[in-house]
Amino acid sequence: MFDFELSSRSKKVMKKMKDKKLIRKYLDRIEEICESPYSGDKKLGDLEGTYGVHVSYIDGTHCILYFVIEDREIIYIILLGPHERFYEEAKRVWREMKEE
Repeated sequence: MFDFELSSRSKKVMKKMKDKKLIRKYLDRIEEICESPYSGDKKLGDLEGTYGVHVSYIDGTHCILYFVIEDREIIYIILLGPHERFYEEAKRVWREMKEE
C-alpha cells in the first residue's frame, strides 16, 4: 500500500473546508487510491503523467488529481476541489510543477 502526500495547494484547500463529511469523503477516496494507485483515469495531453478520480457529494462532483511516485511508493495529490473549473486550474498547476 502506498502513502500519500498533499501538495501545498491541496493542504490549503483542505484547511479551508468546513464540511467534515466532505473532508472524510476526500480522505476515503485518497485511501482507495493508495490501495490501487493506477485505478484513476489516466490523463493525456496537458495532464499527461497524472491520474484523476471523482468524488460524488451532495453539492456535486469533486475531483482529485494525482501522480504516482513509484520508487517512494507515494501518491502525490496535486490538486483537489469541486469539478467546476477544476481542469483549467489543474493544467496550470501541473505545468508549473513540471517547470520546477
